[in-house]
Amino acid sequence: MLPEGADPLDVRYNVIQWVHRSTRGWSYGSSILDPRTGEILKGHVSLGSLRVRQDYLIAEGLLAPYESDDVPPEMLEMSLARIRQLSAHEVGHTIGFEHNFAASTQGRASVMDYPVPLIKIRDDGTLDLSEAYDDKIGSWDKRTVLYAYQDFPDGVDGDAARREIINETIAAGFKYVSDTDSRSVATAHPDGNLWDNGEDAIAELEHLLQVRAIALENFSERNIRLGRPLATIEEVLVPLYLLHRFQIKAVGKLIAGQYFHYNLRGDSQATPQPVDAARQQQAIDALIATLDPSMLQLPDQLVAMIPPRPPNNPKSRETFRGANGIVFDAKAPAASSVALTLRVLLEPSRAARLALSGSPGLADVTSALLDASWRQKPADGITGAIQRQTNLQVMYALLGLAFNSAADGEARAIALDAIDGLDTWLARQSPKDGILRAHYGFARFEIGRLREDPSQLSDVAPVAVPPGSPIGSFQSRTH
Repeated sequence: MLPEGADPLDVRYNVIQWVHRSTRGWSYGSSILDPRTGEILKGHVSLGSLRVRQDYLIAEGLLAPYESDDVPPEMLEMSLARIRQLSAHEVGHTIGFEHNFAASTQGRASVMDYPVPLIKIRDDGTLDLSEAYDDKIGSWDKRTVLYAYQDFPDGVDGDAARREIINETIAAGFKYVSDTDSRSVATAHPDGNLWDNGEDAIAELEHLLQVRAIALENFSERNIRLGRPLATIEEVLVPLYLLHRFQIKAVGKLIAGQYFHYNLRGDSQATPQPVDAARQQQAIDALIATLDPSMLQLPDQLVAMIPPRPPNNPKSRETFRGANGIVFDAKAPAASSVALTLRVLLEPSRAARLALSGSPGLADVTSALLDASWRQKPADGITGAIQRQTNLQVMYALLGLAFNSAADGEARAIALDAIDGLDTWLARQSPKDGILRAHYGFARFEIGRLREDPSQLSDVAPVAVPPGSPIGSFQSRTH
């Protein structure tokens, strides 16, 4: 505890302060430096209580724990483990260390990565959170401490000794990808990702989808505490339904991706290498699979149990945006998930790289998208409604790329060609089903309207996806 009478701003004290928040926000690790020498004089960490709430929501969604009103100990242990890891991360910032978003591909090599909970599946099919977060610093952290803080005996050339530490680190195969080359969905390094796990992004996506399926199958009123408004079960549903959201981005960076290092002349690191074409195709296939209505559709019993919101508990950015007014919209979660996938597959920078690479190329992606949506056999009921919603999302996303004046011209041309092919295909269809006939007619109308005046694309409202990361400045040294 802070000594009595001390001020948190007093430069003589290194401070970790606990900040209570009911809304999203980052935690921070910062330093006060001597402007003459760069020496760190004081470290100051702010830890937001929101992290506990977020991990409780994740655990509630995964475990459906409330047989009674007791809080299972594993939920508390998971939340405290997250705060411990977060504390180490922010202290790392105060002593000068930056994020390394490749560390998660090397077995939790650094607390300076952004950790997602490690969720295991037991032999009996239940979910295990006992190792959700690490409880120690990693092998990368030890190398950075060695480089930054090693004392050398008198007579030793410190610069030469530090170069040797760097050479040893490179020879040991440590990976490093910076903040700049990781945060955006547009970045190209496959190892630079936030909130991911494992060295194989595709295998981890498949694992998370399996975890998600188990938890959704078990989802019930046991996911919220006794006495809570049943409608607030949606706040627990959101992070579970979108459990794979960050792994989608990780898989996407394999597509037209490039492995590279921050080479210095003479440091012997390899020159940039594109991701193998076969691996890129596997990534495309994995992301296209996330558009399958069977994965997008919620269990009927879950939809049936969610009532309208009670007074003083309105919908918020933490819930799905639907079109049904006060009634829960069973298509809204699917729209959010599809939007995340399309933002990855048709991101303009990635589209430009795909258009240039040729194999697999952007035309392969647009064709796969149309095959997975419009060209699928139409289904009935809610499955069919989700299909049609996805169809329109794919169409609008292709139109958005085609008419994006800031995008690469060749990428725009390929997207427009896909739209032309879709329009031709729609013109040949003559369904007897009235809903399907209206759907096809509306799509042709929209294509014609937006081709005639692309500026009207601004009237097409983007899908509002509930936020994942905390809200904050990407320029800050935060977690």
